[in-house]
Amino acid sequence: MKLDNKKLIIITVAAITVIAVISLFVLRVGVADNGNLRYVLEDIGIYDHQGASGSGCYANGFGVASKTLGTGTGGLVYGLVKLLVPVDSVVGVFVPALIYLMMFIGGIFLFVKNMQSDKLANNIMMCVLILVVIADAGYLAFFNTPYTEGAFIAYLTLFAGLYTASAKTGKILYLVLTGIAGALFGATGIFASVVGVFLSLAMLGFVKQSNMIKKIIAIVSACLIFVSSLYGFTVDKSGDNMRYNRIFYGILSVAENDEQALADLGIDVKFAEYADVDCYNEKAIKFIASSEFAEIKDKASIFAVFKYYVTHPNELMSAVEKSVNNSTRIKSDYLGDYPVGSSKAGQHNSFWSIYSNIKHRIIPASLPILAIFAVAVVFFALSYKRKHNNNQEIATFAYLVTSLAVGMILMIPLGAVVNGFSMIDFYMRSYNFVFDIVLCCAVAGGIRILLARQQALRDKYGVNQ
Repeated sequence: MKLDNKKLIIITVAAITVIAVISLFVLRVGVADNGNLRYVLEDIGIYDHQGASGSGCYANGFGVASKTLGTGTGGLVYGLVKLLVPVDSVVGVFVPALIYLMMFIGGIFLFVKNMQSDKLANNIMMCVLILVVIADAGYLAFFNTPYTEGAFIAYLTLFAGLYTASAKTGKILYLVLTGIAGALFGATGIFASVVGVFLSLAMLGFVKQSNMIKKIIAIVSACLIFVSSLYGFTVDKSGDNMRYNRIFYGILSVAENDEQALADLGIDVKFAEYADVDCYNEKAIKFIASSEFAEIKDKASIFAVFKYYVTHPNELMSAVEKSVNNSTRIKSDYLGDYPVGSSKAGQHNSFWSIYSNIKHRIIPASLPILAIFAVAVVFFALSYKRKHNNNQEIATFAYLVTSLAVGMILMIPLGAVVNGFSMIDFYMRSYNFVFDIVLCCAVAGGIRILLARQQALRDKYGVNQ
């Protein structure tokens, strides 16, 4: 059987579907509770009826406490699913996982279908990258848990697929659905909100359409995604441990003067004794449970911490360095993959984890290298777009890649803003996924440019150069 582009799409999507089904529903790979999950559950209106926290395993079902949908769209799928059952019923994680998976597969199908070039070799490379990198079990595992990362991954993948379909086909339906997917993504939470703002700008690339209806839909969608992203920045599902870490194992870990930092935050300088002490330390645990901490924890809101870093650039750069140094792990060593009842508490499943097992070894955790990579991606994307300015498909793809690359860079400090430096690798997971999408686009796009240049030289001189 001779491989062609149509067969390649079918093979790629089928392979990812099989991998995902095995990972999620046969091996049942998930992500164990890192100690802060209960605050996410409370926001959604569900609870851990299996007592999985601290077990090294993840809960494979949750009790329904109320009918609330929670804040943001990170738990929206769980909220909608539990509307179908009575309070105190149990919802298995496989139900939301299936919904996330359908969004994920749908997005990949549309992306692969609409990003194909006339060069089979380039298309094969793109599909291999998606299969190995984007469909890594380390990412799929989040579909089996209520962590908002599952929604982040599903919504962003769906948006990318619909966006490329809109550019390729020009269909109004795809354009409308792209706006909806972007709004769902932007409202997921603080990490998605930063990227979402730039995706809203990418939507304006469709304003160049000659059809007035499409222009209006593009503008309305851009506004919707922008507003949703602003809302997403206000979504804070943090517990006391996270708030503590933001100040004492975050800001005070990089502050040049602990007392001055506390004073700038409006906190009594006597608490400087907790500087650089994480929330799991016995001393910190007692403080977090005290009335003194209750009186100051509002000073640790996302806005307050974000404002502090913005007004203290030296400490911001130190925080960025720490974030980058912990940004290349898809799986966290201290969180297991298996459900409650498994005999493998705290262990990792190795199935389809090729990329997550080697990423931290092959991707340099270096801010200068990361900055050079992002700048190069933006430069080449916009340069290629400029050379093909009349090609709507190329132009919109350039806008998408540029938006993701810029958003990726701005996501780096957010790990420290959200939770300080405790479990920073876990809170860089959303950044990891965006980085890997940009990496795949950069490699596939680079090969596409090289092949196009080779063909141009062949056409001009009759030889390969």
